[in-house]
Amino acid sequence: MPALLLCGITFIAYVNSFTLDLATDANVIVGADTRIRALTVENLRLIFGRDYWWPLPVDVLYRPITILSYLVNYAVLGSQTDPAGYHFTNFLLHAANVLLVFGLCRRIFDGTWPAFLAAAIWAVHPAGTESVTNVSGRADLLAALGVLAGLSLYVRAREWGGRRAAVGAAGIFSLTLFAVLSKENGAVLPGLMLVWDSLDFPALWREWRRRAPFYGATAAALGLAFWIRSEVLAARPCPLKAYLGNPLLMTDFWTARLTAVKVLGLQLWLMLCPLRLTFDRSYRQIPISTPGDPWAWCSLIAVIAILAAALIRYRRDRVLYFGIGFMAISILPTSNLLVLIGSVLAERFLYLPSIGFAIAAVALIFKVKDVRTARIILATVLVLFAGRTFARNFDWRNNFTLESADVDVSPDSFRTHDLLGRELYLRDPQANLDRAIREGEAAAGILSGLPSAYVLDDTIRHLGLYYAAKGDRLNAASPEQARAWYQKALEVLLRARDASLAIEQDFDRQQLAHGRPLAQRLGSVEVYQGLGAVYARLGRHKEAVEALRYGRGLKPEYLELYAVSSSQYLALGDAPMAMAIILEKVFLDGARPEALHFLQEAASKMPGGECALAQSGAAMTINYGCPAVRLQTCVALADLAGTFAEAREPARAQEQRERARTQFGCSVRP
Repeated sequence: MPALLLCGITFIAYVNSFTLDLATDANVIVGADTRIRALTVENLRLIFGRDYWWPLPVDVLYRPITILSYLVNYAVLGSQTDPAGYHFTNFLLHAANVLLVFGLCRRIFDGTWPAFLAAAIWAVHPAGTESVTNVSGRADLLAALGVLAGLSLYVRAREWGGRRAAVGAAGIFSLTLFAVLSKENGAVLPGLMLVWDSLDFPALWREWRRRAPFYGATAAALGLAFWIRSEVLAARPCPLKAYLGNPLLMTDFWTARLTAVKVLGLQLWLMLCPLRLTFDRSYRQIPISTPGDPWAWCSLIAVIAILAAALIRYRRDRVLYFGIGFMAISILPTSNLLVLIGSVLAERFLYLPSIGFAIAAVALIFKVKDVRTARIILATVLVLFAGRTFARNFDWRNNFTLESADVDVSPDSFRTHDLLGRELYLRDPQANLDRAIREGEAAAGILSGLPSAYVLDDTIRHLGLYYAAKGDRLNAASPEQARAWYQKALEVLLRARDASLAIEQDFDRQQLAHGRPLAQRLGSVEVYQGLGAVYARLGRHKEAVEALRYGRGLKPEYLELYAVSSSQYLALGDAPMAMAIILEKVFLDGARPEALHFLQEAASKMPGGECALAQSGAAMTINYGCPAVRLQTCVALADLAGTFAEAREPARAQEQRERARTQFGCSVRP
């Protein structure tokens, strides 16, 4: 009966999440990860043989179990891109975790009611919404499932002997592997096992031989996971550091740790009072601490006091000790105290630690002599938490509702302004343009003063896009005003170009420093596309050609660059090169009507170009027998080979040279 009631309470808190859309990273995972489209051997090989964000070199994450769960949703259960199936799966995983927490609490609390209330408070804690309501929080749910199931099994199996003990050790090995291959913080299981064992030190010393194989099983699983992860990531480019996601990466060791301690205090406050929730606390939402930062020292005092209370009360209150110990161990991997990670703070980091918080809170409140009063207090907290969770779920309906709600909670985060501006522009570029500009300017203003290598070029690029759109709107009525906006767009896009160049150079340095080959370029082709378009609007055609040419060298198959490049060559009076650029597009994408139109326009301005196109039935085709076309075909293939070589794709470059030699008889240079 208590288990059913717990599931019911959890369901009430999250029932409104089932109708929500996908938000944040879930759009990328469900909408763009081709590995989850079908249950095939090749997709399984890619899931277990590639990193989490493959093919992008975004982070050093390896979470194949999490990606596999999305494949099950998409292909096996038939959810495809329907969000409901993913939300319901998240809820079921959370409900399973709630029952595991309840089982553990029944073993440490004196009575069912305290155990029930601790599990219930954790079940509806608002900080859990980023893991449960957000579909991309699946990694936290799966890692917690492995950790909680592994700890529950250990609590039972440590009393077993013989074959049953071997089975228990094998189960703990499997669950540890499951947890850590779902998310990296699954590695906390052996630490939590030790916290549980430390509830009775005499028994631990007496029975260490019996319990050692279980710790050995977790160590073996962690070692295997580390080896697999190292092998997979060794073949991938080394990603850049997430400076803006975690500004501690910009500081020295002690400044970073002092700020990390301040963040611990904020996390404790969020577990105690989860009112102001936000999906993002990127640069500059959490200021870097100085030696005189009072909040950092207050946080340090609070953390020391909490740990000291757990140790002082160890003999008289083992439950409080366990709750605080659970919280401390599970928060450590994401605390930035041991290793600086990709984010300074995220509410999903609190999913496991808030279990310890709930246990410790219930243990403290039940110190009240009147048990009825304690139950009333906890029931009130339960209702308030459930209500806050229910309300927070609505914020996660989609990117727009989330960003609109959170920009007020994180007003100093560049990312909340940036993402809200993008979403406004996507929804209605006409009606929302001025507001998108305000949000883009807020994001760019927060990043002002940073070195170019730290700036996110895409954030600056979007502001340039909004400025250019404003110029387009004014161009017919007031060309002078439009030009002023185009000039503003150019200034912003040049700053984005500087950031893109700095990031590209930093990426190359990282590869060389880690002994990785320079196998790809990390510059932003979209920045050069925008820069070329603005140069074109300002009539600076030569600079437009140069910007677009650099962009093609980053990503030759980015087809949007070719038609614009061709038009700019025409504006410069270079019709032969305009034809060559369009022929490059044809070799990449086929002779589509748009390409034929541009080809005809270029040919009409060339001597001998009237034979460029030929009628074939009802359709027009390219006449490669036309001398003008044949000459520019050789130019096009040579240029295309050069762009692939610049993009560090030598095989594709050689493919173009071979095509030029064998199909068109061009003389080619290696």
